[in-house]
Amino acid sequence: MAFPSGFRVLLPFVAALSMLFSPAGHADPTREQIQAAKVIVVAPPTNASAFCISETGLFLTSDYAAEGKDEITVVIAPSSPQEKRYKATVVRRLKELKLALLQITPDQPLSALKLSDVSTITEHEEVFVVGIPLRQTLSISDPHPTINVVQGRVLLLEKKSGELSRFAVDANIDQGFAAGPVLDAGGNVLGLVADGISFMGKIFVIPASVLSQAVLRPVVDLICRSLMTRTLAIPWRRSSL
Repeated sequence: MAFPSGFRVLLPFVAALSMLFSPAGHADPTREQIQAAKVIVVAPPTNASAFCISETGLFLTSDYAAEGKDEITVVIAPSSPQEKRYKATVVRRLKELKLALLQITPDQPLSALKLSDVSTITEHEEVFVVGIPLRQTLSISDPHPTINVVQGRVLLLEKKSGELSRFAVDANIDQGFAAGPVLDAGGNVLGLVADGISFMGKIFVIPASVLSQAVLRPVVDLICRSLMTRTLAIPWRRSSL
């Protein structure tokens, strides 16, 4: 089946729709899931946390890693035998969330993290936060910043119109973890660490539900408009029956 050129551009996002979501798990994150969460975005003069949301090469990271940068590199599994580096392009900047969506061209399908169902999240639920400490996001001399996995618990749930808008975690992390994924006990993404938002020393998290709407809704709209345009362009023919 042949797709229009505009639609082919959207195919990586269409693939992300089918693999992005996962029901909440009940075991500790697997080694593979933790490894998939260990991603660094190198955007001189800073480094940033990030994570893969699609095996086709889509990554979420902090907006500051994309703003005005001539060269952006995604480092997967840094400081390990599996380390790989890819040049990245900015697909979209989500300024209201202070995030950016990056695209790389991998040589094979990547291990992507899936967004968890946050409708059942509760206070005191155990979480695992993955990211780079602040002191290392500002280090240009260290080519391999240390990625930490910090255990914590959900501290506070904040809702708007009955929907979860953000939540806080009680974990020993700082703003260097911004855009780092917050995993549930099953290794799926409950959300990511918000940039520059804190409350009494606690770090707030953007829920997976908000991320999915911000990342995928514009893509779905584009796909619908593309299909509608093609449908309207088809000449109407009167049936002979």
